[in-house]
Amino acid sequence: MKIGMQVIGSSPQIAGAYNIGPLFSYLMKTENVNFGPFEKSPQQQAYEQAMAGWQQVAMQAAQKGVEISTPMPLPQQFGYDPAMQDPRSKAAANSQQSAQPGVQ
Repeated sequence: MKIGMQVIGSSPQIAGAYNIGPLFSYLMKTENVNFGPFEKSPQQQAYEQAMAGWQQVAMQAAQKGVEISTPMPLPQQFGYDPAMQDPRSKAAANSQQSAQPGVQ
């Protein structure tokens, strides 16, 4: 298992053929390790990707001495709430939902 994990992490061919994050989580689950509460949501991933792209554009604009015309992405535009990143916040939100009848 250890060798397999090393190969997965170091092989671009494997990384290109598989979704490495979910694969890693699955393999950890088979060893009774649960990373589920720490996995990024698709909304968080989309926001972080958009922010990285914006930062790159902003950096290039700054190097050229021009003002960036593209507004910075906001988490809300992606349905992402940074406060829910903490697994304890997720657990609290889930328990509040289950305590309220009819709320899903």
